[in-house]
Amino acid sequence: MKFSNRWKAYLGVAFLVLTPLAFTCGLYFRTVYFVRPHTDLRSGLAEGELGVIRSSFDKELLLVAYRTLASVPLTDGEKKALLQGPLEPPYEFEQGQSSWLEQRRLAGAPQSGFFVTAEKMTKNYRFFINCNNDAFDTASLTLQTLSEKYGDGSPAVKDWLSAQDIVFADCSKEAGIPDELGENASPELRAYRRYQIAAANFYLGNYDQAAAQFGSIGRDQASPWREYGLLLEARSYIRKGTLSLWIASGGEDAGLDLDALRKAEHTLQAVIADPSLAETRDSAKRLLAFVELRVHAQQRATELGELLAKPSDGRDFRQNIVDYFRLNKDYRGPDDEMVDWIEAIKDNDKESIARWKS
Repeated sequence: MKFSNRWKAYLGVAFLVLTPLAFTCGLYFRTVYFVRPHTDLRSGLAEGELGVIRSSFDKELLLVAYRTLASVPLTDGEKKALLQGPLEPPYEFEQGQSSWLEQRRLAGAPQSGFFVTAEKMTKNYRFFINCNNDAFDTASLTLQTLSEKYGDGSPAVKDWLSAQDIVFADCSKEAGIPDELGENASPELRAYRRYQIAAANFYLGNYDQAAAQFGSIGRDQASPWREYGLLLEARSYIRKGTLSLWIASGGEDAGLDLDALRKAEHTLQAVIADPSLAETRDSAKRLLAFVELRVHAQQRATELGELLAKPSDGRDFRQNIVDYFRLNKDYRGPDDEMVDWIEAIKDNDKESIARWKS
């Protein structure tokens, strides 16, 4: 593999700071580097203060060092994103559940013996998070809205709560699907129930049915959920594309259903292009990046390398870094010097150093 002169220069800097220095007798002067405390390392690198480049640095920090050496410092937006902490913090789904249980209590729902579990178990005793925080947050806001309009303890709120208990029971078991509301119910309440039915199918793993129902909601101009319908149709296809084979195999087969992911891609592109769906556009863009990471892995790896090597507004900086390194395990751009440099430093790769010296 041939390295460009720029790559050799960057590797040379790292080689100098990573390689112990040997001295014969006599007086020598050398540059002294001070290593920042760990808590200040991230902020120092963000400001372009390299210090000693160490192989123990996380890969995202080595990416920042590369950008500094390449005279492409982080923008203010990228600095802010980097300083938010770990790129992949632990997921705490209990937070959403607690919010939902509190809102349910405030609405006067029965408490005795009630609990909700977000995880579902496969036949081989493997678990996955079936109901995410946003599901509980959305339910909490909906219950609050209905309680304010119809009153706590009203028949409308009690009926919605009873149906929602079934929906969230589906997070961990096969609890069933709420019944449709009759024609005597208001159009608004019937729309809320159609959403609950689609959500129940989603958590039960009936992804095609859920996608069709959410899509219908997205095309219903009168539905209070219209702006979210197509986005949730895409999420149904994404869940099918990423989890259906794994669930069917009991957690053994991690393959992808690419046909389902392509359907999600098509739907998300439609959401992004629709001016009337501006509220969900950012979410659609994030989901589309998730899908493209799997459907067009090589293309996306090349795009991410190019995006991260130049300044940006920082909005997608953190997620792009996560996706970049996740993809680089198997895919990379044909001329991606950045990841070559990062891996040479990370691995203290003597072979790369030998190629540099030649």
